[in-house]
Parts: sequence; C-alpha cells; structure tokens
Amino acid sequence: MKEYLITLFLVCLVSAIVKTASPEGAMKKYIDILCSVCVISAVILPISTEISSIDSISQVLFGDMDTESENYDEIYNNYLLEHSKENAERVLEEELCRLFGKQNGAIGIHLGLQDDGVSVSVSSVKVILTPAAIDCAPRIIEEHLLERTGCKCEIIYDNINE
Repeated sequence: MKEYLITLFLVCLVSAIVKTASPEGAMKKYIDILCSVCVISAVILPISTEISSIDSISQVLFGDMDTESENYDEIYNNYLLEHSKENAERVLEEELCRLFGKQNGAIGIHLGLQDDGVSVSVSSVKVILTPAAIDCAPRIIEEHLLERTGCKCEIIYDNINE
C-alpha cells in the first residue's frame, strides 16, 4: 500500500509539473489530457493487479454460471414436470367424469411419473372413487386408463362408509 501511495503521489507531482511547464496554446489541452490519463492509470493500477490475479473476469462478474445454469435447468424441468402431471391428471379426471356422466371431482387421479433424463413416462395410476362415483364400472375405468397411459391402474374407494 505504501508503494502505491508513493507512486500515486509521484505521478500527480510529475503531472502537475508538466502541466505548469507546458506552453500555452493548442498543445496544452493535449498535455492536460495525457496527464489526466496518467493519473487515472495510477489510481486504477491496484484494481488491474487484482483482476490479473483472478482466473477470469467472468468469474468476478458472473460467479460460477455453470452451476447456476444447471440449478436453473433443474428447477425449470421440475416445474414443467409437476405442471404436466397436474394437467394430465385433470384431463384424465374430466374424461372419466364425462364417460360416466359424473360431476367433476367425483373421480380423482394420481399419476406416478418416471423420468429417465430423456423422457418421462407414467409408472403408476391411482383412481380415487368418491361416493358420488361408486357406481362406475372398474373394468371400464381400467381399460380407458390402460389405453390412455399404457399403465394398469389401482382403484381406491374413498369415504364409502359415510
């Protein structure tokens, strides 16, 4: 730090001497600009030394972008997967309710998804039949969901004794 202050002081001193010793006229403004650039360079010197000791400027400015990018991709993919699952469950519920002439909400669907990193497939299907849908034919439900998902389903009767 001491050397830096001495260098800065000497650059300012030499700059002031050159400015006062320069003749009046067109060259004076160019000498003033040159002296100002020298002083600014002396002030910036420690910053440039720090930057050169760092592997790359991008790490200083942006941190570890690869990790953040992977993190973002994972969050985004999980978001898409969850919303796709919810939409597929809703569509299947509406199809079954329409098939049996039931109100929406009478039949619930829970999908289990399997993500192998390349594609997502349905690994399990659970059908929840409420008391309003107790008269729905399980065989027709199974056939419909097998055709739509390629997966056998498990039928759960919910709150039947109420």
